Amino acid sequence: MNDSPIQAGLHFSGQEFGLSDEFPLGIVRHQQHPDKEIHTHDFAELVIVYHGTTTHVTPGNQVRLKPGDLLVVPKGASHGYRESHNLTLVNVMYDPDRLHLPESDLRRLPGYHVLFLMGGRPGCEICPMHLEQSRLDVIARIVERIEREISGGAPGYMAMALAHLSQLIVQLSRYCSAAETADGRPHQRIAAAISHIENNIERDINLTELTELTHLSASSLLRAFKAAVGMPPMEYHLHQRIRRSCRYLRTTDFSVTQIAYRVGFHDGSYFSRQFKKRMQMTPTQYRDIPAL
Repeated sequence: MNDSPIQAGLHFSGQEFGLSDEFPLGIVRHQQHPDKEIHTHDFAELVIVYHGTTTHVTPGNQVRLKPGDLLVVPKGASHGYRESHNLTLVNVMYDPDRLHLPESDLRRLPGYHVLFLMGGRPGCEICPMHLEQSRLDVIARIVERIEREISGGAPGYMAMALAHLSQLIVQLSRYCSAAETADGRPHQRIAAAISHIENNIERDINLTELTELTHLSASSLLRAFKAAVGMPPMEYHLHQRIRRSCRYLRTTDFSVTQIAYRVGFHDGSYFSRQFKKRMQMTPTQYRDIPAL
């Protein structure tokens, strides 16, 4: 294997592959995909290997891919391919910042964190997931539906293609979530902890609960969790409570005190102080900001 140093190289824009400003979603199929030097792009990319083999290369890792393997390359991440042989793959290219996927629900799935959020973060390499043939067939059919909608261009095609993309992401996240946490890689265990927090925003969570869930020591959990999301677990829990409260403030007529209780605070005044500390404004001021 070629172990020469990996350096940043080419950068590709979505427009080069048919992604538009109006609808940044596209699919490209490659037969006899060649080796490709390290590069970045301004879109995220779901790569599914149908035939052949290749070595996927990132600045921190190299992994051999085979049929049934898939991986998600985050927007802006550096990667490339080496030693490709009879390689057939499909790239699902999309800009997650502009497609407005239903992330609030997706974040409850551990597999969503593993596949779509954690790859490329410090201590979390872009790792492939392998699908058995029956599951690969399910994913291939969803990709074909997205492709038909985009190529057909019938009225409503963008909404339908986006719906199929959401189905694709949910299905892959469910497949990934089905892996046993105790037997998973460290970042899979951290994803389980993150998802557990997302599913229990309204109640108190302690460190012991998370160590038992992840089968990690307290020190290992704290270190890996902070590397993955940039803050300790309890701070992340508080951050997500505030995040959830923002949605309530925008979409409901609940009072500030009612919202405080709904996101797990037992004191409305304490909630308001924590909200202002993180948002630089009071909940009422946030609610009064005109929606874009």
